[in-house]
Amino acid sequence: MPKSLEILNIPAPAGPIRAAFATPPGPGPHPAVIVLQEAFGFTRQILGVARRLLEEGYAAIVPDLYSRDPLRRELTDEDVALGFPISRAPDREAALSELLPEERPIARKVIAWLDQRDSSQYLPDSLAAI
Repeated sequence: MPKSLEILNIPAPAGPIRAAFATPPGPGPHPAVIVLQEAFGFTRQILGVARRLLEEGYAAIVPDLYSRDPLRRELTDEDVALGFPISRAPDREAALSELLPEERPIARKVIAWLDQRDSSQYLPDSLAAI
């Protein structure tokens, strides 16, 4: 059975980033895959993709491209799932009004995070993982 993913820090041009990494058991070389996150980030779902690849005999690394993003660390995956569709809505206020009153501040926080993200290091961080 393959070992589980190890969470580690890897060097990157703008400073270290978190990554999940694993290689299958047994002597290599093993084919390797870099698993890049989607908009939600370093989530259970993305880590599950890496685990499935590991079970198929691939080495896998998942860089956390939001490692240096303090706003993302304040949000759960569920928060992002709530706010993401609203951030893409043509009329955000109308979409927000359809949420429960207690969900609106969370969705607004997600929208603010999505609008303020600095994506300038995503490519260099991805290359560092490779």
